[in-house]
Formats: sequence, C-alpha cells, structure tokens
Amino acid sequence: MLRDTVILTAVGAFLWATAPQALAAEAAVAVTVREKWSNVFAGRRAEFHCTVTAKKPFQGRVGWSLTVRRRTIARGETPVTAGPRKVATVTIQCDLPRVAEGVVMPAVLSVACYGPNAGTPAASLIKPLWMFHEDPFASRSQWLRKLRLHLFDPAGKTREVLRKASIPFTETRNVDSLPALKAGMLIIGEGTSLEKYRALPRIVMQAAAKGIPVLCLAPSKGQFDLPGAEESDLPPPSRIAFRRADVIRELDKRLDDVAWPPDGRAAIGGLVLKSDQNRLIAKAVTTDAGWPWFEARFGKGRGKLIVCGFGLMRKWNAGPTPRFFFVRLLEYVNADNRHSTDRDSTSAVGGEHSEQPGHGPGAKQLTLSESFLSEGEAR
Repeated sequence: MLRDTVILTAVGAFLWATAPQALAAEAAVAVTVREKWSNVFAGRRAEFHCTVTAKKPFQGRVGWSLTVRRRTIARGETPVTAGPRKVATVTIQCDLPRVAEGVVMPAVLSVACYGPNAGTPAASLIKPLWMFHEDPFASRSQWLRKLRLHLFDPAGKTREVLRKASIPFTETRNVDSLPALKAGMLIIGEGTSLEKYRALPRIVMQAAAKGIPVLCLAPSKGQFDLPGAEESDLPPPSRIAFRRADVIRELDKRLDDVAWPPDGRAAIGGLVLKSDQNRLIAKAVTTDAGWPWFEARFGKGRGKLIVCGFGLMRKWNAGPTPRFFFVRLLEYVNADNRHSTDRDSTSAVGGEHSEQPGHGPGAKQLTLSESFLSEGEAR
C-alpha cells in the first residue's frame, strides 16, 4: 500500500511538473479564421483567411479540407512561417457545390497547423458552414403577391434591391398618401430620414394599430415618442420589445447573428432610448450603439411595427444572410400576433437540417408591456 502511494505520488508530481510545459507547447501556436460568419452562397468560390500566430519561431504547414455530407470535396496545404513578431496569413479558396432551390446544405471547414516533423497538429479548428441557394424566394412568388407589399422609399436603395430580386411591390412616393392604406403590408425603405419625414412615425404607428403590418428598415436619423407612454397620444400597443442580434437566430437558427460580410457588422443602425421630461423617446442612430430591433404589437391580428437596424438592403449581395433574414421578417411581420410569441424556431424554407451551430451568450432584451418595463436575458 505504501509502495502504491509512493508510485502514485511520483506520477502525480511528474504530471504536475510537466503539465505547464505541455500546455505552453499546445498554446504556443494558434490558428484562427478572420471571417466570423458561417453563411455562404452555394455554387460560388468561397474565400477564407487563416491567421497563424506563434510565441516562438515556427515553421510548418497549414492543411485544410472542406467536407459536405462527410465527403471531402476540396483540400489544400500551404507552408507557413510565424513567430513572436511575424503573423502568417493563409488564404483558402474553394469552389462550393451548387444546391437545389429551397435547399440549405451544411458543410464543415477543417483547418490544422502542423510542425515540420509532428504528425499531431499544433493547432486546429473546425468551422461549420451553411451553403444557401441565391434565391430565397424560390417557388414563393404567389405568396409574395398575396402579401401586397407597399413601399415608401425616398432613398431608393430598397426599391432597387427588390426590383432586381423580382419581388412585387407597389411604390408610394407621397408620405401623405400612406394613411389611406387599408390592406397589405407597408415597408419603409432603408435609410429613410425620420427627421425629414417627421410625420412618418405617427403614420406607421396608426397603420399598425389599424391591423397593417409595417416594417421599417434602418432609418437614418430622427426620433419619435414611444407609444403607450403616459404623455404619448399615439395608439397604445399591447406589447413593445427591444432586441439585440439574438432575434436573428430566433427566427432561423442557421443564420449568422454575430457578423455579416464584408465588414463583420450586422447592424448598421438602431434606436437609443432617452427621456425628455415625461416623454420616453427612441432616437435613430447609424451606429451599433442602439437596439437594432424594435417591435410594437397592436391587438391579436397582424398589426405590428418592426424597426429593423440590420443592413438587409446594403448587404444584400455580400452574403446570403440578409436576403434569407428578409424572408423571415416578411413571415414574422405578417403572422398573427397571437402566434408571434418569442420562440426558438428552425427555418421554414425547406432544405436540410443537421446539428445546429452553438448559441453564444444570450443578448439582452428590453420589453415594455402594459406600461411595465422589465429587462431580462433573451432566450
């Protein structure tokens, strides 16, 4: 018994003494991918940039492979030299396979950094990817027509994108004619100034209160009183909510909520809250300092207003996330409020489903309901 204790003690002492060196060796080389997004267009050439850092002089190679349905469809290898004052960058380019309309295909990019003689990688990573078809509205033209979209777009950015995407809509250029809208859905184009069109917030609130779904895309500037406040004469909503980027993954788990290409930003604007005497005001900003999602629901029908600060139109062609999230928005805004509860949903586009990439830390949400204000963690 004493001998066993001595042996175990000696082994434990050896492991304790060698563990820091092993950990240090393991952490001496690191490999990362600059592109934080996982959504890519199928049928196109994808490009990723791997960064290799080393605490000590390092010469080796970076090997990568792209796997779809457990089948390697592309691979490559590049020599690298890195060190304390030298960061190595490896560019990965691969032609992605095509997918059928309505299909979203999972893929995996594996990257490993090897030393000159070692068979075990000094550093490695696995990056899950989702490959999307270019057309998010495949076989949904009839559904789009039934939405009866009405567009007010002084900046013209949204009009151009919708036309190129063959999305049917009726354009209204006179803001004074918007109150006459009695059916369909109203979209306020990206970059519309609430400062120039001061009556617009009241108009869209009244439209939502009448049961018309309204989507306002990233207003450029201006402010408005929050409905339901004591000093506000706007129609009182049944619920108001401010959300962060977690709302993207809530509507479709496969969509990127952390970063969008090309600059890594999803939100191009938002709303910040401020008080003015007895008034609670939402001010539009063109930074990521505000809440990128504002939602006001009116009754149990379809009446709701959503102000979305994510760059859907600006980044429409940079990656699949903006256009597929736009589909989710149209579905969500047009759903009855009694069914539009906070939920953890997968997609309704069709296509393939597999293990979902893990969620990050929950973002904050701010909810005002029946004059009560509460703050909690988003699911």
